Amino acid sequence: MSTRPVALVTGASAGIGEAIARRLAADGHDLVVVARSADRLAVLAKDLEAEHGGDVEVLVADLTDGEQLARVEARLGDPDRPIDLLVNNAGYGTVGTFVEMPADREENEIALNVVALMRLTHAALGPMKERKRGAILNVSSLAGQQPTPGMATYGATKAFVTSFTMAVREEVRGSGIRITVLAPGFTNTEFQARAGVDEIGVPGILLQSPDEVAKAGLDALTKDNAIVVSGWLNWAAATATKVVPTSVVRRVTSLVMKRSKVT
Repeated sequence: MSTRPVALVTGASAGIGEAIARRLAADGHDLVVVARSADRLAVLAKDLEAEHGGDVEVLVADLTDGEQLARVEARLGDPDRPIDLLVNNAGYGTVGTFVEMPADREENEIALNVVALMRLTHAALGPMKERKRGAILNVSSLAGQQPTPGMATYGATKAFVTSFTMAVREEVRGSGIRITVLAPGFTNTEFQARAGVDEIGVPGILLQSPDEVAKAGLDALTKDNAIVVSGWLNWAAATATKVVPTSVVRRVTSLVMKRSKVT
């Protein structure tokens, strides 16, 4: 029986989630990788097992589907196969004026970004509390630091992730459980394509790689930091939103989003 720590990573088939999974495997973790794409997860598992020699369990699930979400919750609660680290990374955003967006699509976004993350955090915390150890990394976004015109629902879901995670972190203080919020800025992933955006007018200096974001999040979790905004320019932007009037932040964000080319 393996004595390696086990991490469950959602949204592991691409982008930040895949980068986190690769870093954890290289660092000696066995993995449970979760996403909707069975083909991508199978390729990832084969690669990681070949490169690092650990075990990679594939768990195909659409976390917006109640029954499939329940299977992932059950895996987190399995007493015979404990999970040492949960990475809640799965999520997506929609871009456009809220009134023009399909309400069902916005609701689905909330189901994944908010409801699934909350339920999986709850499912992981019970066993971790009993064992008096464990860790959770919840992926939020710089978009959750302020109102985000043009991505109203996405920004609101990420504001929930940050607030919720910080509160739960305080509740488990002293229990042996570490909880960290990772808040990336613009990252070079498939996020834009899924959101229906061809291009966002963001300078290349602000665009981080998934691996840079993954490293920042895992380093912060190791240090038991409450929150990390990956990249010093993103950190500066997040700091600025705390001192600049909200009305100005809203207008600047709106101008950035209007420069986007929405498909």
